[in-house]
Amino acid sequence: MSNLRDVPLFMRRSTGILGGDGWGRVAFCTALAQRYATSLQQTLPKRKMLALDRFDMKILHALQRDARLTLGALSEAVALSASQCSRRIARLEQEGVIEGYALRLNPAALGLTVTAFIFISVDKQRMHAPREAVAALLAREEVIECHTVTGSHDFLLKVMVESLGALSTFLAEAVSPMEGLHDIASQVAMESLKTNGPLKVEAG
Repeated sequence: MSNLRDVPLFMRRSTGILGGDGWGRVAFCTALAQRYATSLQQTLPKRKMLALDRFDMKILHALQRDARLTLGALSEAVALSASQCSRRIARLEQEGVIEGYALRLNPAALGLTVTAFIFISVDKQRMHAPREAVAALLAREEVIECHTVTGSHDFLLKVMVESLGALSTFLAEAVSPMEGLHDIASQVAMESLKTNGPLKVEAG
């Protein structure tokens, strides 16, 4: 085997090619990654993706922008009969593509003038079940969104409150007392240029 590409990974450590032990570690890590990927594919729930045609996409595109469209108006917009639209909507709801219909409110009209993003990192040696610990935060009405994130923090919260004082109270009463916290950082939005935007749907 004169060409390096012809040398199997599991042999490269013994042959001493490219630093001996270095290739052994590569072989081990590659095999481990392949084994993990196979195991992950076997354990993850297999959900069949729903095939969406251009009419489905047109319906989703229209309803995202106005969920109160009548079947008559929707049928004209997508060039299908009202009964066909009704059947397609029912299928999209049943398959979980349409998760629900919600009312969008003006936060400022409700006095919620402060939007803040709170980054939380946890000490995993002290907090063995971070998701359970964060569950109490999710029940708070101030928390609009919660995400697990990459980087130096573990969770990202989007919070909307009446004032900076209310934000300070929320941090002191709801976040700081959590056991196992490693770090908390918050950033206040100066201006919201786009919120609650529709998902990208190719209407065709």
